[in-house]
Amino acid sequence: MATTASHSITVGEFQKLPEDTGPVYHELRNGEVVAVTRPRYKHFSIQRRLRRLLENLTTEGVVDTEFAFRPSPEHEISVADVAYVTAERERLIDPEGYLEGAPDLVIEVLSPSNTASEIDYRDKLTLPRKRSKGVLGGGFLRRCENNGSKRIRLRHLTFWNVSL
Repeated sequence: MATTASHSITVGEFQKLPEDTGPVYHELRNGEVVAVTRPRYKHFSIQRRLRRLLENLTTEGVVDTEFAFRPSPEHEISVADVAYVTAERERLIDPEGYLEGAPDLVIEVLSPSNTASEIDYRDKLTLPRKRSKGVLGGGFLRRCENNGSKRIRLRHLTFWNVSL
């Protein structure tokens, strides 16, 4: 999927672009089409383990990996590494569309290629209201801060939208 648009595009325009194939997929960020490298096996393996863990903790709703959603109405489509959506919100998803708003729980598996600005961008997408942020590591959650370019990495997992 290549775009040469010199202007912002909408979700509707983005959806008309050809399906992604190959080593990258695309997200819509602030109206710009951005190429994102597909996860490697280690990353995918961590996603799968987290999905299974969350599936065992809930009997309702949906837990999935590489979960696409529309954090804002017209110029954003993002993909969460692992996401949980309540059953009530899942029923509202158009089968030909995306979840509107951020999932109820978003887990991003940090990779060495993640930049502080990318992490901050995803943080803003998934935290429209002030919420706590924590990191899972060693079997517990603890409060943490993301200080500029410092990445908080503990077992390669950062949780957004977690009550501490």
